[in-house]
Amino acid sequence: MSLEKFGRGLVIWPSSLLINENKKIEVFDEDLEFRVQVLIKLMGISRGVGIAAPQAGLNEQIFIAMINNMATEFINPEIIHREGEVHSNEGCLSIPNYRDTLIRSAEVVVAYNDRKGNRLTLEAKGMEAIVLQHETDHLNGKVFVDHLSTMKRAIAMRKISKFKKKFVRS
Repeated sequence: MSLEKFGRGLVIWPSSLLINENKKIEVFDEDLEFRVQVLIKLMGISRGVGIAAPQAGLNEQIFIAMINNMATEFINPEIIHREGEVHSNEGCLSIPNYRDTLIRSAEVVVAYNDRKGNRLTLEAKGMEAIVLQHETDHLNGKVFVDHLSTMKRAIAMRKISKFKKKFVRS
C-alpha cells in the first residue's frame, strides 16, 4: 500500500469522510501494519493524543490512542461498559481552533483487536477514557461537535471556515 491512499494529510470537518460508515478490519497483515504505522506518525506530527483512520481519509475501524504514554492501536473497537460522568473540554485534529465542553463517561471498558488480530479489553478512566470515547465516535461517523447544541456547532463551523480560508489549499 502506498501513502497516496492517505491523501494530503488530515481530513478537516465538515467532510463526508468523517461521517461515512467505517469497515471492520478482517485481514491482519503487513498492509494493516503499514496503515497503523502511518496513523501513529500522523498523530505524532499533529501533536495529538489520538487519531482515527477516517481523519486520514481511510474509512476503516482503526484508531490510535496514547495509553500509558504509548501509541496503542485499537482495531474494531467497541465500548462494552460505561460508568459515571465527567465534563470534558475537547478539541479535535479535524476541527482545528475549536474546543468545547461536553459530558463523557468517566470510565469505559473497550474490547478491540491489536494489529496481530488478538482480541483484548482495556479498562480506562480519566483522560484515557475520554480519548477512547472521542476516537470511537470518529469510527461511528461522529465528531465531538455532534454532541453540542446547534448554536455551538454553528460557531464551530464559522471558526473552521475562517481556518480553511487561511490555511487549506483547494
